[in-house]
Amino acid sequence: MGPKCICIMVIMWLSMDGGWCHGCWEQERHALLQLKPFFNQLNWVEGDETSDCCKWEGVECSPATGRVITLFLGGSRGLYLPVLYINTSLFLPFEELKELNLASNNIVGCIEHEGFERLSTLSNLEVLDLGFNDFDNNVISSLRGLSSLNILYLDDNQLKGTIDSHEFDSLNNLEELDMSGNKIESFGSLRGKRTLSKLKVLDLGSQQINTNIQLQSLGSIPNLRRLDLRNNYLNGTTTTQELGNLSALEEFFLDDSLIPTDFLQRIGSLTSLKVLSLNGCGLKGILPTQGWCELKNLQGLYLNSNELEGTLPPCLGNLSSLQEMDIYSNQFNGNITSTPIPNLISLQSLWLERNHIEVPMSLKPLANLSNLKHFQAGNIVLDLESQFWTPRFQLESLSLGSSLFKKSKPHLPNFLYYQNDLKSIDLSGCEFGGAFPTWLLENNTLLHLINLRGNYFTGPLLLPSHSNLELSRIDISDNQVQGQIPTNVSVIFPNLQFLDMSENFFYGEIPTGFGEMESLESLDLSDNQFSGGIPRQSDKQRSSLKYIKLSNNKLHGHILPTDFNSTTLESLELDGNNFVGEIPTLSAFPSLIQLDFSNNFLSSIGSLSNISYLSSIAMSNNCFKGTILLEFCKIHGLRFLDLSKNYLSGSIPRCFSQLQYLSHVHLNNNRLGGRLPHDSLNNSSILVVDIRDNSFSGTIPSWIGNMSWLGVLILRANQFHGEIPIGLCSLNQLSILDLSSNNLSGHLPPCLSNFNFATREDNHLLYNFTSYEEEVVEFMAKSSFLNYSGRILNYMFGIDLSCNKFTGEIPLEFGNLSNIKSLNLSHNKLTGQIPTTFANLKQIEGLDLSYNCLIGLIPPQLTELNSLAVFRVAHNNLSGPIPDRKG
Repeated sequence: MGPKCICIMVIMWLSMDGGWCHGCWEQERHALLQLKPFFNQLNWVEGDETSDCCKWEGVECSPATGRVITLFLGGSRGLYLPVLYINTSLFLPFEELKELNLASNNIVGCIEHEGFERLSTLSNLEVLDLGFNDFDNNVISSLRGLSSLNILYLDDNQLKGTIDSHEFDSLNNLEELDMSGNKIESFGSLRGKRTLSKLKVLDLGSQQINTNIQLQSLGSIPNLRRLDLRNNYLNGTTTTQELGNLSALEEFFLDDSLIPTDFLQRIGSLTSLKVLSLNGCGLKGILPTQGWCELKNLQGLYLNSNELEGTLPPCLGNLSSLQEMDIYSNQFNGNITSTPIPNLISLQSLWLERNHIEVPMSLKPLANLSNLKHFQAGNIVLDLESQFWTPRFQLESLSLGSSLFKKSKPHLPNFLYYQNDLKSIDLSGCEFGGAFPTWLLENNTLLHLINLRGNYFTGPLLLPSHSNLELSRIDISDNQVQGQIPTNVSVIFPNLQFLDMSENFFYGEIPTGFGEMESLESLDLSDNQFSGGIPRQSDKQRSSLKYIKLSNNKLHGHILPTDFNSTTLESLELDGNNFVGEIPTLSAFPSLIQLDFSNNFLSSIGSLSNISYLSSIAMSNNCFKGTILLEFCKIHGLRFLDLSKNYLSGSIPRCFSQLQYLSHVHLNNNRLGGRLPHDSLNNSSILVVDIRDNSFSGTIPSWIGNMSWLGVLILRANQFHGEIPIGLCSLNQLSILDLSSNNLSGHLPPCLSNFNFATREDNHLLYNFTSYEEEVVEFMAKSSFLNYSGRILNYMFGIDLSCNKFTGEIPLEFGNLSNIKSLNLSHNKLTGQIPTTFANLKQIEGLDLSYNCLIGLIPPQLTELNSLAVFRVAHNNLSGPIPDRKG
């Protein structure tokens, strides 16, 4: 072992007479202080000799003897410290110790002759947590002497290969063993009656590799109650005998594991089983009618995120003890009335989302399920019934989000009028109509979440007559609710944390009461018709707001009141209003991350100091004049900057190159000009540059080729001249290149065909992750300016070199741009023939070669471009027949 990764714990044990002193034993107090240098995040007191160590962090003492019985040292080492080799002798003074937690401390082992075998004298030690460290297999043999252990955690370490179960022979009192999150390939066969004979809980989940866990190696653990094999591979065919040996098993977890196809048919021998979890196991086809249906003691069945299909088999009705059933995200079909579900009278929780099951909206088929508390059936087909009936169940949670109806704009189902215990309700995207259902809030005083987004509720927002102290989240966005927001909203919902009322027809001024809601963290009132200004704050208001969105209203006046401040605010979106004047100093918002003031009538910017966390600034489409403030360069965490569509002049500040995280730059549609300074945008972190519609001049600098991560480069409508620099051909991450409407000349570089235009699934380069909004890029394709945003940027590849003075022939190599969607070479002076290699542009949708001097035929091979939607070759010198259409 190298000296640089070893931290030796040296014992400096002072022999003292043990005794009672100020609540804890003085001898143990000194022993704790010797641990302090190695677990330095603990706030233990060294100087105060009268301090009661039983009250120290992570220490628990016996109320009878004052001796230490629990040491919780988990995660108590500072970050970036070297790995630790521990000296377990330091724990020997704690003679009555019952629980020792050393998890998450980057411990790799013990120093020589000071391993965990030294703790064999601690006869009361019952719980040992070594999880989330870096112990290897040697740690197991060092535990042999700890016969008193009941619980042992070795999860998320560096255990590898085959674990010999006989290593645990001496741990004959062990009841719980967790070795999950390692790299164990197999668990050796258990032979003999002594091995783990008292073990009740075994966790071998998430072994990070294809683990060869064989059930016969576990079958001789007679008292095993809970077995967790999540994220593993169950080897071979499982026989009934192997499963039958686990006769006491009550909970079996195999989520995200690869299991044999006949597993469900074999599992009936586990007659004691109460919980069976097979989420994400790749199960396919129709559920068998034998095996699993014999588990009459089963209380929880979890089959979500598989590929099961067909109808639920009648034998499901045998599971008379079933309390929870989760079949989320499968392909089951049929009507719920024809399934055994209505007869499962013990059922308390039922999850049916993302299937093809039809459920009568009245839920009357579930009338006999008097114990039903949780029903989730989003993204399925709901058959609207107008039956009046009184349900026997009282739901605590209901989710019908984004379900489909056989009748458009249905009204809320009648059974909801009889629900009084709802804590959570999600009816988002269901397109329910009618007046806003205030009665839902009135009847259900225990509600903590209500989501009515994406419906057709109309009329005014009426609040319940009583306060709801439990409600923390309200989403009524994307409806047709109108009128003013009641001024007593803060009294009715005093503990609200999340409120989204966007995309409605609210008007009037924003109530001042929102500032009095001390728990409110997120407020979205965007896309309404609010007028007036942002409410002033009183001296007593203590805001916890992190997210404010008031976009697209009719707010006016100065953008922020002088007394408006918040130390917690992270995102402030006030775009799309009528604010005027100066943006005041932002120092009152030290936690601000995102700022959007675009689409207003602002004329100047105040101080940008004390906003070091700010990473996204959007101020486009305002009335800013003058040069770009150099203060932007002091925002060291800045990633996204949009100052487009203003009246800014001058050049791009050279100090932009110092912003090491700057990735998105939008300065288009201003009055900026001059040459591009070498040290302005010469930054390898930049992903998007849009400086179109300005007056930049000179040649396109070759240093742009050094911007290795550049994905979008738009220089359209400037005054650049000269040839395209060869350096641009090295931008292998480029997706969109727009050099149109300049004075560029010379021949087209064949090396532009180097752009690989490879589809980048989940490509983060073109997302503005520092903003709540997605990146938007304007680009001409198919003869129109289109906006491309978000994920579509992973698939949009285009080159626009139109409206310049390029001469010569079109390079044959351009036919190698096989994934390009749009190519525009129009309005130049190109000569020669249309390359037949363009037949390789199989993904192209828009090809514009008009207004050039091209000659010859239109290549008939182009008729095989089935994606081609716009093809323009007007105003050339072409001849011959027009090819017949094929695609």
